[in-house]
Amino acid sequence: MAWHSAWTTSYWPLGSYTSQNVLDNAQAAYDALTGSGWTRNAAIAVIGNLCHESGGINPGQFENGKNYSWNWGFGIAQWTPGTKVSDYIGSQAQGVVDDGDKQIEFLINTPSQYNTYYLHSDGSAPYYGLTGLPYITTMSAFSQSTASVSDLTALWMVCWERPGAAYADLASRQRYAAYFDDQLGPGPGPGPGPGPGPHPETPLPIWLMFKMKENNKGGNYYGA
Repeated sequence: MAWHSAWTTSYWPLGSYTSQNVLDNAQAAYDALTGSGWTRNAAIAVIGNLCHESGGINPGQFENGKNYSWNWGFGIAQWTPGTKVSDYIGSQAQGVVDDGDKQIEFLINTPSQYNTYYLHSDGSAPYYGLTGLPYITTMSAFSQSTASVSDLTALWMVCWERPGAAYADLASRQRYAAYFDDQLGPGPGPGPGPGPGPHPETPLPIWLMFKMKENNKGGNYYGA
């Protein structure tokens, strides 16, 4: 599925970047991750975080209010500085660096970004006030995990995104993940699923639209 991009410093909703674009990009990210061997739950957890980070899984998203500066966040994961991803792709040109597949490729090919600095061996992450997380120490192991979407969403935030605690907002990341878990196909389990692709008859819920409009500042300030 083709990606959609809006070259912007404002968070969605935007007139040129629709709710269907968000769902299409979520499906494209899901296809790329699961096509690389990631479990459904691991892929959905990442997508929930990406939605929070870039205000709608937008590969052309600059950090809100930073005037298109590469010194701040850029892309679906808001890599900071944005030159991390532009150096990997080899361009800062619109239509090149905002290639969603290339950004997912960069995410997959930088396993060292995942680390357990904030995760203790007992599954706690005191910096974020969390306990009971699965103790998964590498991105490779994360990609193969069948732990719950909720737990993996938290774990990706703790070990990969590593936001400042004041901006973590795990609840919103988990709500995005739960929504996309319901929307993205093919579904888990035996037998034929609902068919590939998001469900166009199910628009983004109002809570998600307004949440995306808020300033998701600081998503990757300490991490990506």
